[in-house]
Amino acid sequence: MAISIGEAKLAVTEFCRQYPIALKIGYVIREKQEDALGLPEATIERAGIITGAYFPARRRIGLAVSNLRDAQTVERTLRHELLGHLGINTFPSRDKRALLTSISEAREQPGLADFWADVRRNYANESLDRQAEEVFASVCEHITPARFHRAAAGQAALSVVCHAREREMSFQDLADIATFVADGLHRRERQQQIFPVRDNDQFCDGTYIGPILDIERDVAQQRINRQGDVVRHSLEALGRPVKVGEVVEINYRDDRGRVTDIGVVRGIEK
Repeated sequence: MAISIGEAKLAVTEFCRQYPIALKIGYVIREKQEDALGLPEATIERAGIITGAYFPARRRIGLAVSNLRDAQTVERTLRHELLGHLGINTFPSRDKRALLTSISEAREQPGLADFWADVRRNYANESLDRQAEEVFASVCEHITPARFHRAAAGQAALSVVCHAREREMSFQDLADIATFVADGLHRRERQQQIFPVRDNDQFCDGTYIGPILDIERDVAQQRINRQGDVVRHSLEALGRPVKVGEVVEINYRDDRGRVTDIGVVRGIEK
C-alpha cells in the first residue's frame, strides 16, 4: 500500500530538518509519476516505476506517492536525489570531475560492480560520467546519520583516491565520501557550488545570450535563441542580479556566471 500525500509531506519535512539545504528545493508531490515529474509521457507503462526525480536547473524534485510504500521509502528516495545529485554539486567542478573519474575507473571493484551493473542496465544510453553520478547517488541511499563518524575517512579518501590517485577506489572509499558529503550537509558546512543551467547538465559552463523571461523563487529563465529554447540560471550562481526583460550575456567560468548587459526588451512574452 502506498503512503498518502500528507504522509509524504511529513517525511519531506523531517528530511529537511536533518539536511537544511533541502529547504532550498521545491517539491512536487503527486499520486502519479507523470504528474510528479511534469512529463505526460513518463507513465509506468512507458518509463517503468519511478519514485522520484531531481531537476537541478529548476531546483525541484518530484515524488510519486503511488510508488512510495512508507516514510522510509521517501527518505531513501530523497537520499538518492538530494544527498546524491544535489550533494555531488557541493563540490567545485574540479573535485566533482575527479570523483566521477575515480568512480568510473572502479567499475569492477567488489561492492561497486553490483551498483554499476544496475546503473548500466537502467541508464544504458547515458554517458559514463552520468552513470558514475548515478552510482554515487545509489550509494547515498544507504547513508544514514549512524555513519557520520566516517566523515573524516571520506575526506581522506577524496584526497588519496580522487586527487592523488594513489590507488583505485573501493566501495568503502565511496561510501565514506558519500558520508563526508551527507555529514557536511547535515552540519550546514557544505553549499551548492555547481548550478547546471539545463536539467540534464552535470556542470555549469558555456555562454548564453538572450532576454530574461521570468524569475521564480531563485531561478531566472532565459530564452537563448529564436526557436524559444530556455535555460535556467540559479541566482546564487550569477555575478549580479538580473531582471525580467533584460537582454544579457551570461558566461560561466569556475562555476560562476558573469553577467554582461546587452539591452532591455519591452513587453516580453514567455
